[in-house]
Amino acid sequence: MKMKNKLLKNKGLERFSSTKTLWVMVLVGVIFLCLPSINAQTDDKISYEPNETMHLVLICKDTNSNLCEGTDCTIDVYYPNMTLYQQNKPMIHNSTNFYYDCPGVYLLGNYHAMANCSDGTTAGVTEWDFYVGRPSTESQSNMTILAIILLFALATLLFLGFFKTEKFIFKWSFFLFSLLFIVISLNIVSIALFNEAGTSTIRSIFDTLGAICYYMYWFIGGILLIIWILTTIASLADRKHMQQARAIGEPINFS
Repeated sequence: MKMKNKLLKNKGLERFSSTKTLWVMVLVGVIFLCLPSINAQTDDKISYEPNETMHLVLICKDTNSNLCEGTDCTIDVYYPNMTLYQQNKPMIHNSTNFYYDCPGVYLLGNYHAMANCSDGTTAGVTEWDFYVGRPSTESQSNMTILAIILLFALATLLFLGFFKTEKFIFKWSFFLFSLLFIVISLNIVSIALFNEAGTSTIRSIFDTLGAICYYMYWFIGGILLIIWILTTIASLADRKHMQQARAIGEPINFS
């Protein structure tokens, strides 16, 4: 009878452990599915990378909405503080538009372009803005802050679980997942700061931090995979032993 009770207890522990494992996997899956939405918010504003040649395009149409013919266009480009960067530069005409390849700059911010077109009798001015760097929308900034808070909160809960759990696989899985969420938070911070950095030196620092986080993902993931594989092998071996014990049954006492 004691053998039977022990087998039932072990079976109940197996189910409990399987349920906990399932919930951990579901939690991690949901987090990773939600993370791409952090940087999914975009702005319609034209943007260029620092020091990238800026291909500024103008579609010129006459009063009848036909593409301009026999027209010359020049362009002025202004820094974010509205001082001139490029003045009266000729734009190249092709079959569908005018364009000017503006030299790249490192200074981040909102730039202003003003194109002047004339066919000798009629003149027109077109203005537009573009951004050097990757402008963050208000919703994107809020999502980033919310994601960092959420990840640090989950990391804290999992770290507490490391001290409260005795079973090896759950104890160290909680610890490694806690580290993983901290690394993800640091990566999000490095991406946000990289986008706003104004010099190549600072950008290279955050770029290096992002690379370190990338390798940390693989390192932590590899350790988790090894732990789970070894634990699965051990669980299968224990299950086989319990099946053998069930087949033998409880010893008969003839005394």
